[in-house]
Amino acid sequence: MRAPHLASWRKTLLDQARRARKATHVNRPWDFRRCLALVVALGLVAASPAWARHFGKLPIAARIDAYVGAKPDSVTTIAVWNVRARKRLVQLYVTKLQVNTGNVAYFDIISAFEPYRIPFSLLGSDAAVDQLLNAPANQEVRIMGNFQLAVVPGTFFISSVEVREPPTPAAR
Repeated sequence: MRAPHLASWRKTLLDQARRARKATHVNRPWDFRRCLALVVALGLVAASPAWARHFGKLPIAARIDAYVGAKPDSVTTIAVWNVRARKRLVQLYVTKLQVNTGNVAYFDIISAFEPYRIPFSLLGSDAAVDQLLNAPANQEVRIMGNFQLAVVPGTFFISSVEVREPPTPAAR
């Protein structure tokens, strides 16, 4: 038979161990949730610029050299886009696409638009859109602006349009 004081001492130790084990089980989910929240928050902060570029939340400043409607037979194009401007479809024969800001190559933009029949809409001031829509055939147009590709079809915000003079035969 055991001594009574040893049994109470043993019972006290077992109760303390049980309480400690219960306390750690109660705190474990909270610790896990806190760690998970911290990891998720750090991941979002670190990944936000990449996500913004991926989903097009950042505007991409670009310059498009193109012919509107028709082009000379001797001109080589890198893309042909049917775009929407004021509820009209306009065909752009793109000869050069230069990305001015953003971590995107011009061929990434072209390949992103390839599967769509109408890849983007043209928006801008009335004067700039009118100048683009009224550009003469077989004459190159330089369009400056920003791509916003958050949704498809995307949007190209026109900041300026310049109708370029055809090159003289001596300049060729």
